Amino acid sequence: IIALSSASPNFPEGLRYLEIAKNNKSKKTPLTIVGGKHATVVPENVISSDLVDMICIGEGEFALAELCDNLQSGADHTTVKNLWVKANGGVTRNPLRQMVDLNELPFPDFDIFNESHFYQPFVGKVYKRCVVELARGCIYKCTYCINHHHHELYDGFGKYHRHKSTERIISELKRNKEHYQTSIVRFLDETFLLLKKDVLFGFLDQYKSEISLPFMISTRPETVTEEKISRLKDAGCVSISMG
Repeated sequence: IIALSSASPNFPEGLRYLEIAKNNKSKKTPLTIVGGKHATVVPENVISSDLVDMICIGEGEFALAELCDNLQSGADHTTVKNLWVKANGGVTRNPLRQMVDLNELPFPDFDIFNESHFYQPFVGKVYKRCVVELARGCIYKCTYCINHHHHELYDGFGKYHRHKSTERIISELKRNKEHYQTSIVRFLDETFLLLKKDVLFGFLDQYKSEISLPFMISTRPETVTEEKISRLKDAGCVSISMG
């Protein structure tokens, strides 16, 4: 299996790599699956490519795991939810599954990557960075952003914006700090300050006492208050990107 995650601007380059993989005559032709933002927004466009065997719409963690399990065991892989699969001259378009419970996901394993990928310069120094996801999604529906599409796609499935428990994210951060010798943290949350005030402040207190590393976040202007900024700075926040 070759899995490609792609946004729209880099999808043509991704197809170039899939073509190289498909034309590798020295090995069995791999199955190709494309997921990510582009496949989620324009699935018919992506599945129409002769280089693409399957696409994943929406969240892919459990869909990809189930696909691999079914291929390994010989079970039917064309019925996996979230996947569109080419089979018997047509395309099987399976429905969506429930959204991922972020607390059920295993800790990301970065051991496969060369250590050089962890290093990042920041204001004149070099840090060993880890990226973590505390929350997923955004409550806003800006029409220029993919979250507008996600709200429509997952309508009826519950709130698209979800976050991990404080206990879970602290455990993940501790592992990254000890296992990868992390020296700075980048939170992937699109709007970090969407967390409820009591949850946010409780997390920041625990982060300061148990992790105590500089960290970076992204948020939106209307989520900012002087109190939140003061608490962020006290906990170690060194950079805020504004959308």
